[in-house]
Amino acid sequence: MIHFSPPQHFTSTKFGRKRLVAFFLCFAASLLFSATWAATKRTQTVDTLDRLIPREQWSSAGLDKLSSTEQQTLANDISSLLSSPRPPQQTTTTPPAKDRTQWRKLERKMTKDDVRKLLGDPDTISVSRFSESWYYPAGSVTFNGKGHLDLWTED
Repeated sequence: MIHFSPPQHFTSTKFGRKRLVAFFLCFAASLLFSATWAATKRTQTVDTLDRLIPREQWSSAGLDKLSSTEQQTLANDISSLLSSPRPPQQTTTTPPAKDRTQWRKLERKMTKDDVRKLLGDPDTISVSRFSESWYYPAGSVTFNGKGHLDLWTED
């Protein structure tokens, strides 16, 4: 069994037992404050994510399996995407996505911006936990979790 005995200078008449008790009370209060702060932070994370995605859909999307840090990151990412302005629409006579020569220029590991410059804005975007797919009238492209082009198909 471990026995704790405070250093001599804590029990001397200079500090006394009152100061030793005060020290331990402050320590206990700081632990309690830390636990309360962590619980509050967790509640804020859940509330933020709850506003973005209804709680009923958490299980089907796998959100209930994420840690609070992962939930906060996801909430921040979604909020950032929703608040960022969309790039201006390209005005060309033929939409780039229908031009097969543009599809031939695609290369693995291209960024989303590079693909958007070649093919234009997608008709539909589908986001999952590990990838993001963009759908065009002439095909689709899929990005990995790091945002790099992984594969594509032409219709």
